[in-house]
Amino acid sequence: MINTYANFRDDVLPRIKRLGYNAIQIMDIQEHSYYASFGFHVTNFFAPSSRFGTPDDLKSLIDKAHELGILVLMDIVHSHASNNVLDGLNMFDGTDGHYFHTRSRGHHSVWVFLSFRSFSIHCTSFRKIASLALAIKVRQFGGSG
Repeated sequence: MINTYANFRDDVLPRIKRLGYNAIQIMDIQEHSYYASFGFHVTNFFAPSSRFGTPDDLKSLIDKAHELGILVLMDIVHSHASNNVLDGLNMFDGTDGHYFHTRSRGHHSVWVFLSFRSFSIHCTSFRKIASLALAIKVRQFGGSG
């Protein structure tokens, strides 16, 4: 069973290498509040998920992949976020329109998440900072890149 960064590092990476692959994609790496969302209800755009281990465990997974010559791609969600008010960005400034589209345009009715106002100045700046911060954190934890 794969349920931690360490399990993936120890049990899966060697098989991936033996099969001749040279890249993996880690999906939904950001912290999220709702497991059934497959990581798409992001609540912390600046941190890798703690569900699967510590930052050092993720560092070890990335370092091991690099040692094996495997490129690590990380799927970072920037199109939508958790609609939670207590642990997400929803109503961050007291309104529902700071980062997200308002009313029905901002609320995905099937997947129950909020859609970012992608080209607003607040949203564009936030997403750039979040991407950079996560990349720096992973680089700090993950060795040479």
